[in-house]
Amino acid sequence: MENIETQCDIVAVRDDNNWRYSIDADIPAFGTRTFKYLSWRKGQGDPPEVGERGIGTFEPYRRSNYYIKQGAITEGDVDGTEEKWQIDWNFVGYRPTGGASQNGAGETMPKTSNVAPTASSAPTTSGGAVFLDADRAVRLREENVNDREAVRNVIAMEEPGSLTIQGLIELAEPLANWYNTRLAARLAGGMVGAAQAAGATVVSVVSDDDFSTFEPHGADMPPEPEPPTIEDILGGPEVPLIRNRAALGKWTTAMGWSKAQIAEVLNNHGFDTSADYLKEKDNTAQGLAELLLEEIEE
Repeated sequence: MENIETQCDIVAVRDDNNWRYSIDADIPAFGTRTFKYLSWRKGQGDPPEVGERGIGTFEPYRRSNYYIKQGAITEGDVDGTEEKWQIDWNFVGYRPTGGASQNGAGETMPKTSNVAPTASSAPTTSGGAVFLDADRAVRLREENVNDREAVRNVIAMEEPGSLTIQGLIELAEPLANWYNTRLAARLAGGMVGAAQAAGATVVSVVSDDDFSTFEPHGADMPPEPEPPTIEDILGGPEVPLIRNRAALGKWTTAMGWSKAQIAEVLNNHGFDTSADYLKEKDNTAQGLAELLLEEIEE
């Protein structure tokens, strides 16, 4: 599979005091989750800055162990049949675009047309079409949050164990739709405003209810997607709030990880012990917990 060049928002940058920087980034073209611990080799030069938005070049490294364990994909080399969020990526190139991510401060990046991320056979930092539709990225991220909140709210209202996956989806869907309707109202003026600025005129406004009897024409309509599973909606495991090393120890014990597993992760990042890790500036017990979860559970 070729390298991909696309828009990214830099969420965090950590110096592993070894051969690389570890970067967290939001990559809209790859999915709505934050991609954590992307490797940036120090030989590439200085890493991107936190809060910055730019164009990154990403190299497919391997199929994610997390999705292999889930059964969503099988073991094997990356061949392009996987979804992009089912792959672990290396961060091999970057150029800033002068804007700021949702996690930083600064000017908003100019909006452009929605085009696919470009593929390249080797790392590159220039040329080609890139995914720059900031409005769409924000909408997808917020709608994903709305879907999760709808599911959580339904679970909170129902008796534990009383819901099937299909029943959960049926109850959550109207609530998620309402959330997303309110989101659309708040974003009004985005695509519509751009169209009007280009000379378009609004001739009618149609209620959602008017589409209930709409029947598409043509024989080439795509099939309806399968309903999502609970894992698709809620995502993978999450780390609780961990404030100190003692809480970290209790949590790792509860996770059932051995000392050898934890030591291997620390050694891979240039540390002998968790105490050594926490001595470094900006390193926290919460960050170490997320690192262990990412590397042991995958």
